[in-house]
Amino acid sequence: MARTKKTTLVAAVLLGMMMLTVTTAMAGPPHRRRRHFRRRSYGPTWSRLIGGIFTSAPRRHYVPGHYVTQYQQVLVMPGHFQTQTRQVLVQPGHFETRTVPAVTKTNTKADGSTEVVIVQPAQSAQVWVPDRYETQTTKVWIPDQYETRTFRRYVPGCWTY
Repeated sequence: MARTKKTTLVAAVLLGMMMLTVTTAMAGPPHRRRRHFRRRSYGPTWSRLIGGIFTSAPRRHYVPGHYVTQYQQVLVMPGHFQTQTRQVLVQPGHFETRTVPAVTKTNTKADGSTEVVIVQPAQSAQVWVPDRYETQTTKVWIPDQYETRTFRRYVPGCWTY
């Protein structure tokens, strides 16, 4: 009984293959002088029948919606000139030797003669001279200022291959 089922199955497969061959031969081009007859498909072929079994044909599938993160450079402030002032040291502080002249007093006598009396003698002293600064003004170019902004947008789902 088992041999009969196998034999019947083999016979059915062979019969199907013969019918497919016959339909393929009958579905050929009307005349063979066309240039594009090899490019066209006229009915079922073995490569299509077997190729569909062993290779996966592209199938439609649904891609769900998702969020996409995008980054963008945004100009916050354009370039411009800016006036800057700063204090510049011209001469640093230092000690200086200064002489103090003598303090004198002139006395006039009764006979009309004058007499010079030194009240305090001349002396030299070390004096601290502080730093000397000047204000300097300059124009400086400030370049463009950019900011990176992050955007999240939703991409809806779709059917695709």
